[in-house]
Amino acid sequence: MKIANKKVALTPSTFEALSNIRPPGMSLDDTVADLIIEHQKRKLERDLDEIDENGQFIPWDEAKKEHMLVHRAVTAEVNEMKARKTSTHSFDEIKKVLKT
Repeated sequence: MKIANKKVALTPSTFEALSNIRPPGMSLDDTVADLIIEHQKRKLERDLDEIDENGQFIPWDEAKKEHMLVHRAVTAEVNEMKARKTSTHSFDEIKKVLKT
């Protein structure tokens, strides 16, 4: 593992708090890395809670169908462009065509 030789300025109280939470035998680097991971987990949980409270959801099966429609539509458009057909279609037009 490559080590960056950087100095991080800490107040004496912060250094003492960090040293106190460091398990025996664990480096300060590993302790800080663990704290970063825990912070990221808490942030993800908060973000997911906010999405759960405020988000709009559709059933998974419906999402998969929509994804496949978009994939098929993009593939059809790319094929038309490769064949030098330049007409474009709205997403609603493509959905109508692909559902038939």
